[in-house]
Amino acid sequence: MIEVSTPTITTRRVAVAAVIAAAEHPVSTIKLSCSPRAAWKYPDTPQIRALSDLYDAGQPVPVSQARIWDAYRRLIAEARQLQADRIGGEV
Repeated sequence: MIEVSTPTITTRRVAVAAVIAAAEHPVSTIKLSCSPRAAWKYPDTPQIRALSDLYDAGQPVPVSQARIWDAYRRLIAEARQLQADRIGGEV
């Protein structure tokens, strides 16, 4: 049986990843093999694309600012942990 994987989007923009994570969509932090920086990966679905497009257009997103800041802090902390090799992640 062939397993079909869900397409994903990878971004280095933590603000976009934070908005998506705050909207309760799965976002994973990954360490880039070509750079000491981190990136964030999330599923490529129409709902997530619409949310990302709203944010990119400067429109209001249907997520509270407090939740976005919480997600932002969590994603930055995960990125720092990956950079320090304290937690495992995708390479």
